[in-house]
Amino acid sequence: MPRKLNAIALTAIMVVSLFAGGTVAASEMAQQTENTAPTEITACTVIDSPGHYALTQDIVRPEGDAGPCIEIRASDVTLDGNGHTLDGNDTEAPGIVTTAAHPVENVTIANLTVRGNEPNIKFEAVTTGQIVNVSSLDPEITSLHVSQSRHIEIRDSTFEGTISSAVAIDNSEHLSVVNNTITAYEGLSASGVNDSEIRDNVIRGSGWTLRLSGSENTISNNTIEGRPDEAITVSGSDNTVIENSITLGHDGIVLSGSNHTVADNHVDRMTGWAATAEGVNHTFRNNSLSGGEPEGASGGALRISGEEHVIENNSLNGFNGVYVASATGPISIENNSMDGFRHIVVAESKLCPDPGVVVTAHGNVFDPMPSSYQGEIHYGILNHDDDMVNATNNYWGASDGPSSHDGENVTDPVTGEPANGSGMPVSEGVHFDPHLEDSPANETDS
Repeated sequence: MPRKLNAIALTAIMVVSLFAGGTVAASEMAQQTENTAPTEITACTVIDSPGHYALTQDIVRPEGDAGPCIEIRASDVTLDGNGHTLDGNDTEAPGIVTTAAHPVENVTIANLTVRGNEPNIKFEAVTTGQIVNVSSLDPEITSLHVSQSRHIEIRDSTFEGTISSAVAIDNSEHLSVVNNTITAYEGLSASGVNDSEIRDNVIRGSGWTLRLSGSENTISNNTIEGRPDEAITVSGSDNTVIENSITLGHDGIVLSGSNHTVADNHVDRMTGWAATAEGVNHTFRNNSLSGGEPEGASGGALRISGEEHVIENNSLNGFNGVYVASATGPISIENNSMDGFRHIVVAESKLCPDPGVVVTAHGNVFDPMPSSYQGEIHYGILNHDDDMVNATNNYWGASDGPSSHDGENVTDPVTGEPANGSGMPVSEGVHFDPHLEDSPANETDS
């Protein structure tokens, strides 16, 4: 019996020693891999093996070279520019590229300046990748093109473009575009993009600066500059636009599709509309929106069409506060602060059959205009439609309620109460009684 125990003990010791030896060997191998010097790159090449690659000098594409300068065909590749430049020599061929013919995983491009290619960088069919600390300059058209890729991080980089998008992304998901500077006539285009974030970027453009289509994306804390025609354009469904800053331009935030949320944005000094929306079930909450041109009697804070929209707790300033262009179903306008020439305007419905009463407005503050600006264009609510606007319990800028323009003698269509107060004027077709005698504590900053 003792001999059996000794044999078992000896076998156990040998097994433990074998596994321990294997662990040490694996650790030493990992350490050796980590300490292996990167493969040096001194010219245009094809990377077809995993590993760490590094530029040791600037690279200039040879004259007449029409193919990619660096093509990555292997997974598990890091390309470190070491602060060097890949100069494409102003050609229409790609600078650094992956292709759908060779799908790859775990690819990183870092610490590199790329210029003079078309595009400078193309990420196609990449799963899990990074583009970090890259300066992509002077492309023929586009700096960065990402296509058919997943789990890509683009951060701490600079991208320039020319007549088109500096950064173009299509048919991709789970992307993170963070803390970049993007400058072009058209800044960032993302088409067919889902479950991604575009955050903390500075985007400059005079055409449109950020255009997104897809679902479940978040656009947050970006600064839009350059007097764009359209600053942030969003289509698709279930996207969130939050805490962005847009100053100067024609139109600020432009929505279509369904179920978008626009919250805590600051859009100021738009010559057209600070925000426009069409579609179904959008929410505007806690935004500061300012736009329009009093001289041209046009534009304003928010132009909206469609149905099931909620507009609440916003600061809305401009020639028009909320302009309801075409309501196909309920639109709720509540607890907003408005300062402008026409705070709420409801256009005539051209739908057949007519949808009936769809616009409700409660708890809003209609700040009075200075007497020097008052005139026939000046309204708290102006209703052009045959259907009534339900606008009870608003503060019209005076304790005695809304007024009527000279010769109009407006009365409430439900209670018959005359609009003979000293507050903002109201038109016919508005159920304004009862009104608030004091300004409510609207939570536009919460």
